[in-house]
Amino acid sequence: MPTIRESANKYAVKWFSKERELVRGAESIDRDQRFGALAEAAGYFKIARNLPRRYDVDCALPRMSPTLEILANPGHQHLDRQTVREAVRSLRSRLAAAYGGRDQLSAASKL
Repeated sequence: MPTIRESANKYAVKWFSKERELVRGAESIDRDQRFGALAEAAGYFKIARNLPRRYDVDCALPRMSPTLEILANPGHQHLDRQTVREAVRSLRSRLAAAYGGRDQLSAASKL
């Protein structure tokens, strides 16, 4: 079993090699860059399949545009240890409403 230090080092390598750039893209003021980062993150975290195309592309919307809109208006101002649980719960229910009512816990917790 890996030690806490080994696990922390492994996570740090993942953060610096990939996830940091996904966050930068998601924070961009350029909408196309945010779309690109979201699409890449959905593939990286393996949540794209949980966001069916029939709720965006098949409705003549750009892929994952409902998700991008929800993330642009998160409904909270600051995340900390006390607010993160409610933020994930809110994102989970908003994603479920946008994508046909399916549970979106995995997508919400990763995004």
